[in-house]
Amino acid sequence: MTEYPFDIDYPWVATDKDGFLATFFTGGAGAIPLAALPNMHAASSDLEAAFLQLPVVSEVNLLVSYPRPDDFVATAERGLFAYDWADVHRIKRDYSGKYEKVAAPQKPIRIGDLQPFLQVLARRAMINLSFLSADAISIEDNFKPDEFIATNS
Repeated sequence: MTEYPFDIDYPWVATDKDGFLATFFTGGAGAIPLAALPNMHAASSDLEAAFLQLPVVSEVNLLVSYPRPDDFVATAERGLFAYDWADVHRIKRDYSGKYEKVAAPQKPIRIGDLQPFLQVLARRAMINLSFLSADAISIEDNFKPDEFIATNS
């Protein structure tokens, strides 16, 4: 089994069955598809910066109240759904074991709207459901056991 690689909030990107995009924030503990790990070669701040260079294209529906929702809002303003590993803020008995949707763009972009470098990153982790309707996503339910690193919690 691969050892959990982060102790920081690491963002990774995926595409869904409809070609929409989402950024997943691990909180330093969320499960990560192994296919998303090639993103590790760039610092998480570099990955985040690359996506934040995209133009603002959408109003945002903030679905969860956080003291500082800036990263989630900035992601959704650029047309990507934003999911967070909220279990890092809970006691163990209340864990969901899922990434939870925090912010949704009113005008989501598709993978073809990205420059080729970002398309490659997003295609590495494909999730066979729709970000439009998925309020919570279990990595364990969407990838085989040998295709992801389990939580760090």
